[in-house]
Order: sequence, then structure tokens, then C-alpha cells
Amino acid sequence: PAGMEENNSQAGAQYMHALEVEKQAELTWLSEPYICDCLFGGGKDGWKIFFVRSICVPPSRFRPPMVLGAMTVEHAQNFYLNKMLTLNDRIRELVTQSDDDKAQ
Repeated sequence: PAGMEENNSQAGAQYMHALEVEKQAELTWLSEPYICDCLFGGGKDGWKIFFVRSICVPPSRFRPPMVLGAMTVEHAQNFYLNKMLTLNDRIRELVTQSDDDKAQ
């Protein structure tokens, strides 16, 4: 039964565009500033901490692979950059899949 409830809750799930989510967060922050500030801090524009418009990435020459003995490891900044790119691709796939499901 627990698995059935989970499937039912996922059936009604919708993906929202990031700008819509950002606007909803802003409206929540404007309507309940005290509660939001107590929970998350950040002052008047505290909702902005949840959204990234751009990411500064240093050139590759400043992020060379690290050599540890006989092992070569990616620079930590490369790891996190690749992780963000992978997650963005996954979100795109899920949104496309959701749109395709709606069309059928």
C-alpha cells in the first residue's frame, strides 16, 4: 500500500519552469517576509539565494588535473561544474519526458 500511495502522488506531479518557481518564491517572500527571514535569512531579497543566474568558471589552465601518486584526479571545480551540467541535462530530460507524456 505504501508504494501505491507514492505512485499516486507522482502521477499528479508537474514540472514548473524555473522562472515560475522563482516568482512564486519571491511572492512568498513578499507576503511572509518575517517568517521567510527567520527561516532562511537574507533580508528583503532573501529568496534570491535559491536561484543562480550565472556561474563564474575559471579557465581550464587554472583548473588542471591533480596528480596523486600514480592516480590523476579532476580538479574539484571541474567535478562540481560537471555535476551541475549533468543535473541540468537530467532536468531537461525529465521536462521533455513530461511534455511527451502530456502530448500522448
